[in-house]
Order: sequence, then C-alpha cells, then structure tokens
Amino acid sequence: MPSRFARLSQPVRWEATLVVVLLVTLEIVRSSGPTFDSVAGDHGVLIAAAVAVATFGAAVSVWPWVRFWGTGRGLAVGLVLLAITRLAIQEPVPRHVATVAVACVVALVTTMIATVACVRADATGPVRAVRGVFIAMAANAVLNVVWGTWDPVWRSSVIAIGYAVVLAVLLVFAAVALPHEESSRRLDSRAGAIGPVIAFGSVFLGAPAFVAAQTGLSTPLAAMLICLACGAAILSLTLSAPLVMPGVLLTAAVASTFLVPGVGAAVAIALAFIAMAHALVRAWRSATGSRWGGLGAGLISGLGLALIVLPYQAHYEMPLPIPQVWLPIAGAGLIAVAGFTASTVRRPTGLWRVPIVLVLVAMIPLALQVTRPGSASAPSDGDELRVLSWNIHYGVDGRATVSPEAIATVIENSGSHVVVLQEVSRGWPIAGGMDLVDWLPRRLGFDYVWSPAADRQFGNLILSALPMSDPDIGRLHRGEGSQTRSFAAVTVEFAGDEYRVMTTHLQHRDVTDTRLDQIDTIMDEWNGVVRTIIAGDLNAEPGWPEITEFTEAGFRSAQDEVGDPDRFTSPSVNPRHRVDWIFGTVDLVFTSFELLDTTVSDHLPLTATVRPA
Repeated sequence: MPSRFARLSQPVRWEATLVVVLLVTLEIVRSSGPTFDSVAGDHGVLIAAAVAVATFGAAVSVWPWVRFWGTGRGLAVGLVLLAITRLAIQEPVPRHVATVAVACVVALVTTMIATVACVRADATGPVRAVRGVFIAMAANAVLNVVWGTWDPVWRSSVIAIGYAVVLAVLLVFAAVALPHEESSRRLDSRAGAIGPVIAFGSVFLGAPAFVAAQTGLSTPLAAMLICLACGAAILSLTLSAPLVMPGVLLTAAVASTFLVPGVGAAVAIALAFIAMAHALVRAWRSATGSRWGGLGAGLISGLGLALIVLPYQAHYEMPLPIPQVWLPIAGAGLIAVAGFTASTVRRPTGLWRVPIVLVLVAMIPLALQVTRPGSASAPSDGDELRVLSWNIHYGVDGRATVSPEAIATVIENSGSHVVVLQEVSRGWPIAGGMDLVDWLPRRLGFDYVWSPAADRQFGNLILSALPMSDPDIGRLHRGEGSQTRSFAAVTVEFAGDEYRVMTTHLQHRDVTDTRLDQIDTIMDEWNGVVRTIIAGDLNAEPGWPEITEFTEAGFRSAQDEVGDPDRFTSPSVNPRHRVDWIFGTVDLVFTSFELLDTTVSDHLPLTATVRPA
C-alpha cells in the first residue's frame, strides 16, 4: 500500500487525503450535536451556545498553527491528531464535552490545511480540491445509509470500532507518506469557505436524513440523490463555459430546498451542489494567501459553520427574530461571496470518470431500498390490544449518546401491537443526524405513519405490527409556541375489531391557550369516532384545563383507570411531572397500565392493554 500510494502523482495524493479528512470531519461535526445539547440540558441554552461557538470559533487556531509549522508539517500534525481524536470519541470510550470540542477544532483545522494543500498542488489544484469535497460528500451519504444513519462513532460493535481504526490508520499513513517540505506559512481567507461546506455536508444538503425530510424520499433514495448530485456537480466542471453567477444560483437553490418541499426540493438540492462546485472553484482559484489570511479563514470556517447550524437548532428554545431558514441561506451567501471572482482555471484530465464511479456507487443505497425487511408478525394471543406511547427524546439517552437500538429493544420487549412515538428525529443536528423514521421501522419490521412537525425533521411516528388503514396527518395551531406541532392518526384492526389510534405532542412551556387550541384541532379530527385511543406527550399535568378537555369529551385515562395516578412520567430519572397520557373513548375498557423502567429517554414509556367494552 505505501508503494502504491507513493506511485500516485502528488496532486492525486493531496486529493485522496482531503477526501479521507473531510469524511472524518463530517462525522465528527455531526456527532457533536448531542454533546452540545447535553450542555443545554444541564446548564441552559445560552451556556451551550457559548461552548459551541467557542469550540468552532477556535478554528482560528489554524492561523498560528500554519505560521508555526507551515502547511506541510502542519497538515502532518493535524492528521495524527485527527486520528487520535477520532478514536477518543468512539464508543464505548466515555465522551466528554472537552474531548468532543478538541476533536471538532482539530477536524476543522486539518480540513482547512488539507484543502489549501490540495489547491496549491498544481495548476489544477482548485478543481481537484472541489472534486475531493464532492467525492467525500457522496461517500459520506452512502456510508451514512449503510450504517442506517446511526453513525459508527455511536456504536460499540467490533465492526464500528474496526471502521474507526481503519480511518485512523489511513490518516496516520497519509501523515507519514505525504511530503512535508511544502512550508508556506500563509493562507487565504477564502479557504474558510470549507466551514459552510461542512455545515451543508454534515447536517443539511449532504445528509440523507435531511434530504429525505425535505423531499419525501426514503433515506436510501435520498442518499442516492446526493450521490448523483455530487457526480453531476463534478461533471459540470467539464463545461467549456463556466457557470454564470454560481453564488446567486446556490443561494436561490438552498432557499428552495427549505421552502419548496417535495420534488422542488430534490431539484433544488441537485442545483445547489452544481452551483456550490463552481463557486468553490472560483473561490479557491483566487486563494493566494496573505499575512492575515489564516485568521480570516479560521473565523469564516468556524463561525460560518457554527452560525449556520447552532442558531438553526437553538431557535426552538430561543426563538430568533428572523425565520431560521435564513441561516443556511446566509451560509450559501458566504460561499457565494468567497466565489465572487474570475473563474479561469485549468482542469485535470479524466474529470468525467469520477461521476461514472459515483453513479455505480449510488446503486448501493438503491440496493438498500429494494431489500427492505418484511413486516413483523403481530402477537396473536388474546383479545386485548397492547399500545405503547413514548417521547423518545430524538433517540438520545442520558449519556448524550445516540442509542436507537436501546429504544427498539424496549419496544420489542413490551410486546406492543401499536407504538406511538413523539420527538422522533429525522436528521436533527442535536440527534446526531439520525433518521429514526427510517431506522425504527426497518429494525422492528413495523409499518408506519410519519407526521412531520417543526422543520419536517422532527415529529410523531406511529408504528404498527397490525394492518393499518385511513392514515391521516396534520399540523396544529402554532400560537405562542416556538415550533409547529403535528398529529398522526390511523385505523388498526385487531381480533376482529377496528381501533382508531391518534398521537400528538402538544406545545411545551406555559402556553395553556395554545395547547387548548391544539386540542380543539385534535377533537375535530377525532369527530366522535368509536373505539379511539389518543396518546402522547401533552405537556399538561392532571387537573389542568387541557386534561379536562379530554375528560369532558368522554375520554378516560388508562393510568387513572387501572394504573397508579400518583406516578410521574418525566424525567426518567427522579420523575417530577406527569405529562404523558393514554386516553380511550368510553366504549373501550383498559385492563392494564404500566410505566416501563428505562433511562433510554428523558420520558418513561407508557403501555396499556385495551379491549372493547
């Protein structure tokens, strides 16, 4: 392997190194979300925001880093440190905020230097660097769905640890094999455009879960779209005439991705990749270097990434004065400004070969799509329907670890026929980019109904081992809430009877009027249908007006009927609140109720058995 690598031309070696570095960086940045969210849970959103901004802002250390070591030795040091920090955050090693923060800083600094080294390799360097970026994003998308969007950094299996070791070995090998004599001590601020690119690649345009949420595609098909779009972006660089005003197209395409869901978002994502490629080539073609360029690059890269992703997520706890969609649009604007230069640049030969390879690679997620597991068989004993309702805290446990397998195990062991879940993530940054809408049905073999809320990356999920019909989803009145909520409903058949099952997650905080308006919508949707179960996180305690709305409509609480009314449901450690409920109409009889003892989420799962009266 060393001899083969050495036989490659130097520009190709720099490009290959950039691909591996960016692949590792995308995973590290994506994995930082749950850690910073845990800081918010312990110390508040402002402290968490300060820690995250300080972390990504520390990317300015690339300036003294390069001034001291130069780009050649500086990259070698960065590669070794990146290998160490990647292993340091791998499960089952305990994760600490400081370790994750250091890993993020090292990843950003090393990616910037690797980008600059590739750009300066020869006259074709800018195009090679852009090609390396899109190869890495395509590989990231495909690997992400191969892992089921549950990144290996969160897994303690031998395969996941082996994957981390392989990445670390590749990084150390590159540090040893690459030439160290390139010792320029100056960077150009335009190199910082890689920061917004990382933001888009890790949690937005390059994340299969995000693309699935915006387009309505399954996650494997979303990864296929990303892979093909990356190939199209690279192929577009072979055009004899450069793309006119790519920054404007990029900004418009990013805006359309958020504002025009469905087919429009799919087209916009492809156009965004093409425009991004041309804007980056323009930016890096002019990246000559200056005395203070490293400082500018670090600031643009780190804060550009932080200010795109962090306020976008924090908006739900600390509403912004502007719509959150403006944040990724602003990120596109940063890339556009960096690329606002002349575009004359030499292109490497054989540029068309990579898109052909990416078309072949795109067949991997397609294979995952067509090999989806069959439906699970429902427990057939007895005539009592077992229902489970659970706020799963977007799949992140008390250790700030993404743990979907633990959630699936609790559901499986409960023996439930129908499961209704709240706070289900479809690519949220604070959930590590996990797509539980795709992963849980695949893992359990259940059919499902998904009801997106907020930014379509968060919502309610109904899972059923029983035949389903008449699915319905809808959005609730936002009112004074920080995000739009939703509901889902479906009819299931069990033991010869039909049951209507509904779930929702009402607005949190002290906004009783908003929750009452949301309940009015739920009641209108119910419309008196017999044998109806309504379950979910209502963010309302016993005796509150919200609960009275249900009881006055004729619903009865499973916990009050056959459980212990004095037990709390949240948080799962030292519970203090009873905000999760399972209600049934008067023509149903609850025969059992149980709160399951688990700390996988910050809420306890509720289970109940029910039969017709």
